[in-house]
Amino acid sequence: MAPGSSLSQPHDPKQLTHLKEETKTHEDEEDPAVVPIIEPVRVVLDAIKPENASGWMFPNTIGGALDLDNLADRVIKPIFKANGLKWKGWHAYRRGLATNLHELGVPDIVIQAILRHEDIRTTQRSNIKTVPQVVTAAMKRLEAQIACTAVVQQ
Repeated sequence: MAPGSSLSQPHDPKQLTHLKEETKTHEDEEDPAVVPIIEPVRVVLDAIKPENASGWMFPNTIGGALDLDNLADRVIKPIFKANGLKWKGWHAYRRGLATNLHELGVPDIVIQAILRHEDIRTTQRSNIKTVPQVVTAAMKRLEAQIACTAVVQQ
């Protein structure tokens, strides 16, 4: 998520709205974009939502939107560094989404719409990556292990 971005409460329980305070082209100021999320993610988000939510999906301690760059600097980057990893930024999640959708056979034009790119070439050039089969197999094994762990914890 870009600096200046935040997530708001959903108006429709099936969707979350991603509101950007600043856009590169200022074209979306009147259309804040409704981005559908998958059910497993919504279940997790509902579970961690504070009872006295102020309207922000991820509020800060004073009721405003959480600054994700600050969170990365304070929490994520130190953990990555301690484990010998390099933080690649929030955009890695968008690339991961685009790549996984592509691997599932979703047409590039649909991925473009989900990412809200004006030009499909941006989606193809910058966000869709080719993943070796061995990587996909490893992630499926990890997913299965996490699913087993989640069942045990419930």
